[in-house]
Amino acid sequence: MPPATTPTTPSADLHWLDGPPPAPSGSTWGVPWPRGQVAKGTTFALATADGASVPVQSWPLAYWPDGSLKWTAHATGAETPVTGAFRLSTGAPAAPRRPVVVSKSGDEIRLGNGVVDVRLAAHGPTPITSITRDGTVVGHDGRLTLLLQGQHDDANVVRRNEWVGYVTSATIEQAGPVRAVVKLTGRYRLPGDVRSVLPWTLRIYLGAGDEAIRLVHHFVWDADVDHDLIGGLGLQIAVPMAEEPHNRHIRFGTVAGGIWGEPVRVLTGLRRDPGSAVRAAQIAGTATPPVDQWSQQVRDGYRQLALWNELHTVPGDGEPLLGVEADLRQGQLAQARRARRPRIGFRLRREHQRRPRLRHERLLAAFPPRGGRPRRGRRHRHRHLVVMGAAGRRDGPAPLRHHRPRPRPLLRGRPARIRHPGGRGPLHRDVAVGLGQHAGA
Repeated sequence: MPPATTPTTPSADLHWLDGPPPAPSGSTWGVPWPRGQVAKGTTFALATADGASVPVQSWPLAYWPDGSLKWTAHATGAETPVTGAFRLSTGAPAAPRRPVVVSKSGDEIRLGNGVVDVRLAAHGPTPITSITRDGTVVGHDGRLTLLLQGQHDDANVVRRNEWVGYVTSATIEQAGPVRAVVKLTGRYRLPGDVRSVLPWTLRIYLGAGDEAIRLVHHFVWDADVDHDLIGGLGLQIAVPMAEEPHNRHIRFGTVAGGIWGEPVRVLTGLRRDPGSAVRAAQIAGTATPPVDQWSQQVRDGYRQLALWNELHTVPGDGEPLLGVEADLRQGQLAQARRARRPRIGFRLRREHQRRPRLRHERLLAAFPPRGGRPRRGRRHRHRHLVVMGAAGRRDGPAPLRHHRPRPRPLLRGRPARIRHPGGRGPLHRDVAVGLGQHAGA
């Protein structure tokens, strides 16, 4: 009689691709399974090497002909440990401490995780109604904008109009508890004109415990290729600015790891010294001491100082919109900072998308066209991260502190599992398993 065999529980060993992330961050990845090993409807649990449970959300991507799972997708939130290996196995998943919740009331969709609250509009010209951090509104009236440039028959006459992205439908694709995804679709319209162009899709992602929301914007070029040219494409969010100008800060990250920052009212570098405490606060981006603690000479005349509340440049064709210095042009984040209140910042992915600018107290993540005029019917994609920082934090939230260009944190299985998951030959080469737009790329 052959010896009895103990059935093994399907599992996959995982580790961080390119090493652990510098700070806690959510991740989305895919896992292949052998034919017939994991039944449809199976739930999954994630644990660290020492057995500690990690909240995870899972969903199917593909099935084998026998109905068993072939590929599954999984997502973790900001509560995921940043070190060590993980094991994914069948079982009941752990619940996150701060789950993300999605609700819909009329034309409003709300996403919240106990830290960040986002309100979205299912119709109209304002996709992002408001963004709140710890009960304080850090941004509102978020709009998609398009600068469409048309050329008249006279080559010297150029028309440039600002179009607005109108939402026509909204779909809740995932509703938590670890990750929520809302898809907005629409078209760009010119106020006062019946014409609409560039059908677009905007996906908004929020994870359990996250301090940031992630946006992925797609559009299809369907305008007149002979007369229309994209002069700019971006996201505008109005930022409440109630503090004194010397406590408002504009900050840009650089590829070298530094931060270029400046307050709207500069108190450093004056002929008259405001005091060491004031200078230190302005450099650190924190609130200055009360005015009555400044030096008398600066206190009497600081309101006559210039207000540097607009940063912009006029670029040439194909050039970035921001260029303070060569190193800064490589940067990928911008931040509108209020010294005593929660703040908001943008991080942009991909080299041609790392050109944000601030103007008129609107944080504008602007994406200039790359490589000339887009072709009709071509699909384009932009990714950016909207980060909410807590009040009083000197170095910003984790996604802003660690702003060197690097891929999103990604968990992966062993190469052998990816090459030979079962069935007829390899499914995938020995590379990280990246997921498509619906799965959370």
